[in-house]
Amino acid sequence: IHNGPAAANGPVTIDSGLAAAMGVTSATTNLLRIGNVSSQAGFDSLNAILTSPESHYVNLHTSLNPGGAWRSQLAPAVTAMPALSAIISSVSDENLKTTAPGGLITVFGANLAKTATDLSGFNGLTRAPNTLNGTSATIDGKTAPVLAVSPGHAVLQVPVDAAAGMRPVVVSNSNGASAPMMVEILAASPALFFDSEGGIAFKASDNSLVRSNNPAAVGDTIYLLSTGLGLTEPRLATGQPPTDITNLTQPVSARIAGREARVLGSAAAPGMVGIYGSLVMVPAGVPSGMQPVTIGLGNTTSNTVNIAIR
Repeated sequence: IHNGPAAANGPVTIDSGLAAAMGVTSATTNLLRIGNVSSQAGFDSLNAILTSPESHYVNLHTSLNPGGAWRSQLAPAVTAMPALSAIISSVSDENLKTTAPGGLITVFGANLAKTATDLSGFNGLTRAPNTLNGTSATIDGKTAPVLAVSPGHAVLQVPVDAAAGMRPVVVSNSNGASAPMMVEILAASPALFFDSEGGIAFKASDNSLVRSNNPAAVGDTIYLLSTGLGLTEPRLATGQPPTDITNLTQPVSARIAGREARVLGSAAAPGMVGIYGSLVMVPAGVPSGMQPVTIGLGNTTSNTVNIAIR
């Protein structure tokens, strides 16, 4: 891999380690070579590739063509500025357009990042990054941790000291900064996570995911995942995943199939940023089948998700 834009030559910064003496031949298949990067120039190049892949190219050198048999830029040049088109809660319900301090939002748009990634490969993080693959963001002028990026979206945490009201969100990358888009921040804006099969709930007894083939029963305690529940005590710093119990400063209520459900506790989810867990007991009288679930804080109520009950 060389550093250099299209039509310009640049130095080798990451060498594959392949050599003619190895007798490498590949007539009909791809070659996969895993190499170690240990030099500062190599590390700098890796970071720059993620931020501006168009400024780097692969060049294959052979014994017949020592100057290079072919080259290809890692990505086409993208010079357009980031542009925002929508902001919703990160649970991906398009009707949830408010958020709360410490909660997660998904920002949609164009040219938000040049290389997509998330934090799934980063283990043991003590703080969510403020920049991911060259993309950063602010909410009301405060740095917002970035949990995932792609050209079309970015997942951000709202700073815990963000003020209530309509506040501007700005996303920046190596091309520059977007125009601001406003998002409404409330003291609490509960939102339950869900997927195509229903709400994300786990049985407290064995940590198994509640699904149609693993329904919860009356009397079971389930663990509901959400975001937007507001501040905790003790208060977590922006971007900080909890390592101990950090309870909410407001009580949480819950309803299952329209019946009030006992909430045994709600706190920030250990090891996660911007995600909360609520322990809820399935009340008597809930019928079997897919049943609606909501949680609430104060005068705010979450979206409705369905979970399987037997």
